[in-house]
Amino acid sequence: MNGRPLAASAAVIAGALAFALWQMRGPEPLPARAPQNVFSAHRAMTFLSALLREEVPHPADTHANRVVRDRLVARFRELGYTVEVRPSRSCNQHGRCANIENIVAWHGPKSSWPAVLLVAHYDSVSRGPGASDDGAGVAALLEIARVVRFERRRNPIEFLITDGEEKGLLGAIAFAQSPDIRHIAVAINVENRGTSGPAMMFETSRGNLELIRAMRSAVDRPFASSLFYTVYDRMPNDTDATIFKRAGVQVLNFAAIGDVRNYHTAHDNLANVNLRTLQHHGDNVLPLARVLADSDLKRPASNAVYFDIFGTTLVAWPAPWTIWIAAVSLVLLMVALFLAWRRSSITAPRLAFGLLAIAAAVTVAVLLGAAGTMMWRKRIEQPLPLIAAAWTVGFAATLVFARLLARRATPGGLFASAALAWNGAAVAAAVALPDASYIFLVPAAAFSLAAVLRLPDTVAAAVCALAVCVAFLPLAIMLYTALGALSLAPVALSTALIATSFAWTIAPEQ
Repeated sequence: MNGRPLAASAAVIAGALAFALWQMRGPEPLPARAPQNVFSAHRAMTFLSALLREEVPHPADTHANRVVRDRLVARFRELGYTVEVRPSRSCNQHGRCANIENIVAWHGPKSSWPAVLLVAHYDSVSRGPGASDDGAGVAALLEIARVVRFERRRNPIEFLITDGEEKGLLGAIAFAQSPDIRHIAVAINVENRGTSGPAMMFETSRGNLELIRAMRSAVDRPFASSLFYTVYDRMPNDTDATIFKRAGVQVLNFAAIGDVRNYHTAHDNLANVNLRTLQHHGDNVLPLARVLADSDLKRPASNAVYFDIFGTTLVAWPAPWTIWIAAVSLVLLMVALFLAWRRSSITAPRLAFGLLAIAAAVTVAVLLGAAGTMMWRKRIEQPLPLIAAAWTVGFAATLVFARLLARRATPGGLFASAALAWNGAAVAAAVALPDASYIFLVPAAAFSLAAVLRLPDTVAAAVCALAVCVAFLPLAIMLYTALGALSLAPVALSTALIATSFAWTIAPEQ
């Protein structure tokens, strides 16, 4: 086989990686002189600097936290909002209790209409000033409050700045137990688990199809995935948004996780607040709040399967469609394989050797990644060599086994076996985990279409590489930040699967 298909795959993967990393920098922060009807990170940062000017820790029920509370109340009142400070003694299910003081703000007369509630928390941990967790979220909501204060919407936009989040979500629990929870239709929570990176929508409520459609129409630079939703829904981690979900409120939860080493430390300070991240929070939440406030806030129905394409657009469909999409893809592939068998270009032994190459590559990549995890049980200061090693292991495992079995499998056998493996995984995921199935379904559909349309090798290589990158490249980039050394096996697996999109191009023709 000539080198054009391999070159096309390499160009697509390199281009996708460069573009994804560029997009993940976040939007350019707008200056303080930006139009008054848009979100400006520089204006929000001015609020934040005034709010946390001493840069000291301010856990719930401390004098320092009451100072921050008073500044928040004063700022909302300057903007013309009615503000209530709601003190209470709140306890969570684990028996952790504290005196907390939530802040609720609204503009104009109090309405009983279903409301869109924007949420952040103002307390910090005892080890740091909490400038990003969650001072940046509070500052973003203050800037949004300034923008929307005179806007008239079908449903009101209200603000809740909770206290005691770091002590066990105590402020959210107190609000969920209050009568006000009954008129909240949607809550948008703004959080941070780091100090930089894109603001990702990582958690939402069940029956989220209408919420995802609203986000798709409102947000210009979306980072969201139903895989994140599926994983987070099964993890023990909780945020304020989790409490609202349990209370029957529809939820969208945004957070950034870059530079996670600063999280819950003294380095979560004003100097480490990333203005691009702050701008991205505003660019997500402000238009989304406007769209939801002008909608009829339908009750939850179907879940959505959704994912972003490198932060440019959000692709979504109702989750019940997934099994049918997977079935159609598999049928198309089987038709293409039957026709290839009739032409004698595909045989059972070639398919078997191709599948053996994929299975061996995936197994070796995961084992080597797991070995790396065992060697590095804790986060290290310079993780780039480890991440590079995991990426190299994944690509190398697939390419080595493809080359070893190339003469027995042939390029056609390797391509067909990859297509069959992706489609089998897509059908299994559509049955077992439909919300997360897109990571297999997108590559499966690309391979099936390339096979049934008999695309030229160079075009097929580019199409399949792009589809696999859309599904797995964000995971390969972000997993270390999210999981530390535990991510090495999943990263190696992700890159091994990306390599299946072009491993067939290195096999010599027979």
